[in-house]
Amino acid sequence: QAAKACSDAVGKVTLTKESTCRQGDGLKCVYFNARSIRNKVGELKAWIGTWDYDVVAITETWIEEGQKWLLEVPGYRCFNKIREDGKRGGGVALLIRDSITAAERQFEGDLPTEVIWVEVRNRKGAVTLLGVFYRPPNSSRDVEEQIGKQILERCRSHRVVVMGDFNFPNIEWKLFRSNSLDGVVFVQCVQEAFLTQYVDCPTRGEAILDLVLGN
Repeated sequence: QAAKACSDAVGKVTLTKESTCRQGDGLKCVYFNARSIRNKVGELKAWIGTWDYDVVAITETWIEEGQKWLLEVPGYRCFNKIREDGKRGGGVALLIRDSITAAERQFEGDLPTEVIWVEVRNRKGAVTLLGVFYRPPNSSRDVEEQIGKQILERCRSHRVVVMGDFNFPNIEWKLFRSNSLDGVVFVQCVQEAFLTQYVDCPTRGEAILDLVLGN
């Protein structure tokens, strides 16, 4: 579901088991939550080879310093960020086809969060900013506010697609409301940034924790 949503958000791409097609200059993309890529490297490479994706976004890579080689796939550039506090888990990554112009972006004033921003440019020069987030469960309100601030600021001046595991189980996305204080700030951010949330079925248990958002 998240893979289809990502395709819709970035390039209006149709993905089925039987066939794939690109429309115009769209990118063929997929997003998934790995819950450790370390024991799934072979599967990842086979999967990419079969489906021929342009962009692969991953959360919860669980890789550590010096393990970036686990995400090295021939024909792709790897952009990744590991968890900085040394604790197990977390981590985000983007694999982008070598033929696509891409560069990591860092923005002045951003506080540390588990996010990576990468700018991609199509053949006509149009720029899209891709953001991949991981927000640990039970994070502080400060983390939620910082995530919202980053997304709002990016959306003011960029075409943006945001993907990630945000761990807001109490948000009802059909109604755009949170049933607890946790998530209220994030919902307000999504509305103020005029973002569409594309994932419409649960991604873990009964909750939509993994999101694909685009403006």
